[in-house]
Amino acid sequence: MRSPSRPPSLRLLICLPLAALLFASCATPPPAGKYQALADASQTTLAATTGTYTRIERLQQRYLITRLLPEEELTTNSFKLPPTLDLTPELRFREAALEVLASYTTVLGAFAQRDFGEGIDVACEKLGASVKSLAGTAGSERLGDVSGMFASVINVVGREIVKRQQRRALRSVMISAAPDVQKLCSLLAGSNDKVRQAVDVMAGQVFRNAVRSRPRGATFEQTDLVARARFDTELTGFVAEMDDIRASLEALNGALAQISPAHAEILKRLDEPAAPLDSLRQFIAEAQRANRFYRTVK
Repeated sequence: MRSPSRPPSLRLLICLPLAALLFASCATPPPAGKYQALADASQTTLAATTGTYTRIERLQQRYLITRLLPEEELTTNSFKLPPTLDLTPELRFREAALEVLASYTTVLGAFAQRDFGEGIDVACEKLGASVKSLAGTAGSERLGDVSGMFASVINVVGREIVKRQQRRALRSVMISAAPDVQKLCSLLAGSNDKVRQAVDVMAGQVFRNAVRSRPRGATFEQTDLVARARFDTELTGFVAEMDDIRASLEALNGALAQISPAHAEILKRLDEPAAPLDSLRQFIAEAQRANRFYRTVK
């Protein structure tokens, strides 16, 4: 004769829901929106940086022309700036550094997707390539600072993909990357101020040189007036472009200052869903502001 079944104990009734909750917390993917927002803002910052720096390099070329003396015998070296005045290596390094940060945030965005294994390999390959490119632009004085950056992140990604625990994977990756994110942002902090100072020097010289060659229009002939109006229009455009470049550099500085705090906020959100995302919102706003000025000078 079968004995009557026992009713489940109170302990069992409590433990089963808790176990299910714990399992769900590991299996349920975290909300992907904030990771995608971080990645999008990083890409926007990179695009604005690339566009702004391209215009600065064109300004360098224009400034170089103003340095040529009328009686100077031209050689190929006449069209090269002295190393102390050439911003190109610094701009290349900064652009490569932002490419690393953008690639890293793409890795996070891929990890946050429900099928997070699909895009991780491509994202990690891009991150590795961008780190290699950064080392190539760093120069001997910075090579030690950037060598091995984000290498531990790529290793952690490989281990966590095997485990297939998404929240744990994101936490491990972000904790591993946090020192490199902070270090890279610190390397970039303030450098745009130096770039802006150089822009001011070059733009001032180009403007003064242009003013000296402005058509006089003293005879009030129609051809003179047309030439002067055309010249003034072009010079007005140049001044407006320089103002936009300065504004874009300021916005880029603001965006750079928010990347590491935004990264820390998102990491905290994995354990505290109600934690604020103020730095992420500020990062997005500064990135959009920089991109707006970038579009005006395209």
